[in-house]
Amino acid sequence: MFYLLRNLYLSCEHFGYDSTELLCLVDNQQYVNPSTYDKLLGLDPRNDGSKLFVVPYKEKTAKFYEEFRNVNATFQEFSYICIIALWSFHSLPEISESTKNLGNKIISEASAKLHEYYTNELRIANYASRHANLFKIAIMVEGIIRNKTEMLKARNLFNFGKNAFIFPKFEINYYSYKN
Repeated sequence: MFYLLRNLYLSCEHFGYDSTELLCLVDNQQYVNPSTYDKLLGLDPRNDGSKLFVVPYKEKTAKFYEEFRNVNATFQEFSYICIIALWSFHSLPEISESTKNLGNKIISEASAKLHEYYTNELRIANYASRHANLFKIAIMVEGIIRNKTEMLKARNLFNFGKNAFIFPKFEINYYSYKN
């Protein structure tokens, strides 16, 4: 989750939020154009696995990139997105009540600090739509992670292509271990 957010934030900081072509950081030194993923990864669009898992993941990720670039997040806003993404437990039923309470407290404090940032530093009185966009981005991350989990589970059933996963090896191993 943070890997995706960090790479996108650094890419936008490096190339600018309004650049005509989005290049996304893959590792600490290389950037890739997401529109060339199919060719780069050798995906077969006729493959059932690609249609069911890779294409929806790619589409959600592209929409996420677009939304993130449109927000043009400052570092404080980026931090808020990360806090919301980390402390929102929508798909984790095994989390204890005390952890949920702690998460709610952290989100509440982060929201108060973001309010102070908007009103005192940026002097924005009406920031509700901007705040909603930050929250939407954080929730989109959860959906992308869910899709990635499903796709990595399905990789043993479908042949996505030899280079279909551009995720770091430790990330693929983590998903394999977890599932």
